[in-house]
Amino acid sequence: MTTAAPETTTSGTDANSDGSPTGQATEGPPTTTNVPTTSVGTTDDGTTTETSVTTGTPVTATETDTASETDATTESSATETGSSSSGETEEPSLVGTLGEGDDPCVGGDGRSWTTFGRCNARTNRSLVLSAQTGEDVELMRIEAGFAADSAMAQPVFGMGGTAYVTNVWLTAIGPDWSELFTVDTDVNAVVAPDGTFYTAFTETYDTMPEVNARDPDGSVLWTRDLTGAPWPPMVLSDGTLLFLGHRSETDDLALQALEPTAGADVWSYSFGPGDILDRGSLLASSTDEVYVRTRQGHLVALDAITHEPRWDTSQSFAEVALDEAGGRLVTRRGIQEGNYSYEEFGKVDVATGAYEPVLKLPVMCGGCDPSAFALAKDGWVHFSYVGTLFAVNLDDPDATWELETGSTADPVIGGDGTIYVAIDDEQQNLVTAVHADGTLRWTTVLEDNVEPSSWAGTYLSIDPQGPLLVAFAENQTVYRVNR
Repeated sequence: MTTAAPETTTSGTDANSDGSPTGQATEGPPTTTNVPTTSVGTTDDGTTTETSVTTGTPVTATETDTASETDATTESSATETGSSSSGETEEPSLVGTLGEGDDPCVGGDGRSWTTFGRCNARTNRSLVLSAQTGEDVELMRIEAGFAADSAMAQPVFGMGGTAYVTNVWLTAIGPDWSELFTVDTDVNAVVAPDGTFYTAFTETYDTMPEVNARDPDGSVLWTRDLTGAPWPPMVLSDGTLLFLGHRSETDDLALQALEPTAGADVWSYSFGPGDILDRGSLLASSTDEVYVRTRQGHLVALDAITHEPRWDTSQSFAEVALDEAGGRLVTRRGIQEGNYSYEEFGKVDVATGAYEPVLKLPVMCGGCDPSAFALAKDGWVHFSYVGTLFAVNLDDPDATWELETGSTADPVIGGDGTIYVAIDDEQQNLVTAVHADGTLRWTTVLEDNVEPSSWAGTYLSIDPQGPLLVAFAENQTVYRVNR
């Protein structure tokens, strides 16, 4: 294993908080506040810039550059932005190349639709080019209704550039960075290819949860009861809606399939006694094979046609993601060898269910779990663990690298291979971009003097239109890094 040396270090200035609300308990509907910030940093070519987020206009930080430095900066800027020799600027393409078996939640035009913020395969990867410099940062406060500290979830995106951010409820944010509406939900939203989004909500403890299908404007299309407490749903390629949840009446873990026009039952499957797990419990391929991870120590593949098990590994995994192009599920589990505990990373063949361990890392602290996976191409798997970003190659474990970032958040990967992580560091909220080879690209301070909170958690998503969205539970704030 190698430790990557930083290539470029970028520091940001304090972001302006200007007395905006910081997530205090309120009565009535939630409110949001747009707060302008300023970011300064050093780009890959060594140029220091200051950017006002309200105008996005770069300002040269020094006026003593030599002619040779200016020429070098101009040449580098032209290369990165696509400027031609005639001085005309060409906008870089936002969309990468879509290969066979690639991210099943990305359409042919590269404009992704997401479920649970990471697509059905939980790859945490987008084909969209995002946040190339870390400049031009906007922020929005999202107030909690009955608690100053409430959990947030990874932003997902709907039609027309709308972002859905869930904390106590779901807030829809327009592309102009305005609040559009709020709706009640107990789970993160899932967005279908036609723009319909689904939420689930339990009114009281003695009532059954209900699922709501909603138009992009938030209006309800249909509502129906569920048989048990759900985890975030999933949408298959034909629009079928899947809910995995615990049914209290029969005390079993069941998968319910609903048709999208009215929510009628299509099929269901019971996994027997057991409870639902957290992230990554439910996965699906682009051809609608479904993979379910249960608390009772099973990883089950359901056939896309019969909806019956094709295989059952009888293995207990803490994390699972689908590398569809590689024909494998990426897994993590805890193991014990003598007096030593390890996190073991491995792969499961999607055709047979055969498991093969790849790499193990010593457990670094009690109760500290690695983050969710972000799957790059060519077998690379990225995750955060105790302040370090790790990269594991499933086909060549010796190529593994690590970089200290200070982040424990789930990484996301942009269309050019850049890896992004968010950091809550000593009353600062930051975001860091890392090259695919493990060298530091830039770090930007999103906001300074953040009031400490008992809640933690940071969530990143890449907007199909390009910006990077970063949600911090600590101060109930969503940041948009535009470029």
